[in-house]
Amino acid sequence: MTYLEKVLELSRYLARPGRVMMINVQHDDACAHWRGLPCDCKPNIVLHDIIDADEPQEKDFN
Repeated sequence: MTYLEKVLELSRYLARPGRVMMINVQHDDACAHWRGLPCDCKPNIVLHDIIDADEPQEKDFN
């Protein structure tokens, strides 16, 4: 499964209206990318909630 397939699979469970997420996909430490070769890794995928409509949002109008 490619990293894109993994991200799409995760989004099926996590996505919902009013929620904004940031997804960081990072090469793992053993990836050939770091040696100037084509990527062959199982990347580290980290999801961050940016906005969740169900949670109160802090507002700063300075």
